[in-house]
Amino acid sequence: MLKAFTLLAAIVLFASCSNKKTKEVTASSPFQASPLDSAYAPLRPAVQRFTIDNSKVNSIQARNGTEVLIPADCFTRANGEKAEKVDMEIVEALSLPDFVSSGLITLSDGRLLLSNGMMYINARTGNEVLQLKEGTSLTVSMPT
Repeated sequence: MLKAFTLLAAIVLFASCSNKKTKEVTASSPFQASPLDSAYAPLRPAVQRFTIDNSKVNSIQARNGTEVLIPADCFTRANGEKAEKVDMEIVEALSLPDFVSSGLITLSDGRLLLSNGMMYINARTGNEVLQLKEGTSLTVSMPT
């Protein structure tokens, strides 16, 4: 059950790498804008950056123990071309203070849900946000 939840959370938070055809998009901050940004900034979990070779199977281990298994050739550009070098951003939010400072909430029917962890994943080449190739997926394991 926990693995299914973890995978679902990763898929939901991986929206910037969806299979939708889009034009080149400049990557933005993983955090929601807030009037309290100056207060939240020092408390937010770190944006971790990794560079991978898309032609190979990759495994990333983030600082707090989240592991991401990335299959070979899974990232494509908006025009369908395979990306070569991929810059990955990962943010692990594993505690209530992380959720609050990151502006993360999970709701169902307007009610707050309890979560053991969330994460943000983004894949880019330069300023172009990449997509997951149809039929591929990432495997995510979180320590919570």
